[in-house]
Amino acid sequence: MGYICSGFSNNPPKRYSFSGDTLINGKFYAKTYSRKLLPIGYTPPPNCPPFYVDTIATVNGYYFLREDTLQKKVWRYDEVNNDEILLYDFSLEQGDTLYHEIIIEPTVIDTVYDIITNDGIVRKKFVVKPSIGDSYYIEGIGGVAGLFERPFQYFESGTWLMCVKDINNNLILDINGYCYDFITNIPKNPLEKEISIYPNPFSDKFTIDSYDKKAKVEIYNNIGQKISDQALEYSNSIDLSSYNDGIYLIKIFSQNKQVYQKILIKNNGL
Repeated sequence: MGYICSGFSNNPPKRYSFSGDTLINGKFYAKTYSRKLLPIGYTPPPNCPPFYVDTIATVNGYYFLREDTLQKKVWRYDEVNNDEILLYDFSLEQGDTLYHEIIIEPTVIDTVYDIITNDGIVRKKFVVKPSIGDSYYIEGIGGVAGLFERPFQYFESGTWLMCVKDINNNLILDINGYCYDFITNIPKNPLEKEISIYPNPFSDKFTIDSYDKKAKVEIYNNIGQKISDQALEYSNSIDLSSYNDGIYLIKIFSQNKQVYQKILIKNNGL
């Protein structure tokens, strides 16, 4: 809800993912989880990227989806009425009508044509009328308003689809250049008590104390680019004075396994 780089108060952008199935009324539905995108700084708007991704996932009946690849349809479970609602119909052709529970007037498929998404897959794009601005949905992805809302349009500051990536973070679809790289928190590791990174924020240098003298450190900037890859000693000072102020992600590896991760803020004005 809301535009990127605007204030979103208690209704921030969200990242959705699928994990596991659930059985409802004898049918299997995919469980969809959402995680809030939180601004790095607790400052007034504009709230621009990069964002943290909240580690607390939420799920409810509204986000249970079922697909039938033979019928080429996707349903959403309606928790209130204990029934399912047809959300997407990818079998339609030009001139057909798509029915949706919140559509006041019939929505006609105006055009159907093939597009190639960033993952190299050919998908059908369904352009619909009546419309307010861009009104469409894409095979295997969903509508311009996101996965679960009215699948054809967004209005003013309504919910809208920003970006689609696969589980390995490979780009599938970038909507108007809004596929940002977000910084994801991870659960605390039991080895954290044996690793410390300080100070945070830092001006030019920070120190890493590690239990493993042969540990390796990787440093990433706020757009996901690796800027440093080096071995550590027991106490090691890292100099980033030649880099811009901003957000940096620090990863520590021991015996080729990641054991620690932390976000640092570089502020040369300290």
